[in-house]
Amino acid sequence: MEKIFIPCSYNPELKLEVYKGHFASDRFHSNYYIDLIPMKVQLAKAKLTAEAMADKYVHRVKTGARKGIGSEYAALSSDLAMSTPIDTIICMDGCEALGAYVADKLSGYGVSTNNEFGTYNIVTPDFDDSGALLVTDDFQKMLKGKNILILLATAMQGKTLGRILSTVSEYGGHIIGISVIFSMVDSLDGYPVNAVFSREDIPDFELSDDKGCELCGKKVPVDGIITRYGLRKI
Repeated sequence: MEKIFIPCSYNPELKLEVYKGHFASDRFHSNYYIDLIPMKVQLAKAKLTAEAMADKYVHRVKTGARKGIGSEYAALSSDLAMSTPIDTIICMDGCEALGAYVADKLSGYGVSTNNEFGTYNIVTPDFDDSGALLVTDDFQKMLKGKNILILLATAMQGKTLGRILSTVSEYGGHIIGISVIFSMVDSLDGYPVNAVFSREDIPDFELSDDKGCELCGKKVPVDGIITRYGLRKI
């Protein structure tokens, strides 16, 4: 397998690690394995990823020199961050630590929250056997009337993301953003998907089911199985 490093357009210090080959999961086959584990668990990379994500939700205004009556004020040059308040960050795909860093960045940028005690909710919902989100009473309180930021590792076909959007809307949440480390979709249900890395970074990335896999058709051996915990090489 060939390992490739792809720099982030937001910050070249942040690099996506991918392997080219033939890979299979329980949902699809692909010609790349995208290793997102370091960005979810390694301190330095998680912080850089969080910064790239959080920057999508702030608007900076430069202030310049001002003059007062009879005197001159010192020149001011500061960044003001303004954004819609964020109340709840829903973290999927094992992104809880990354969600905490995103919350810290947003707070540092001055993004407010309507929550009591001025702190964000950072939650990970569970799924039942049918694949539907389990919505407990506590989780409902973090959705109803709240401004929601959804955070995922990947959005390949948008199925998981679609279930989250539907659940948030059903329980009265207001979706103000979707952040993904790597996404194959630009938008879903009218909501833009803000991706740190996208299909433009891997132009020849191919995704298919096992019956439509070109590599399978050419009888190319599978290099590894993609699981929720990473890659299991064969």
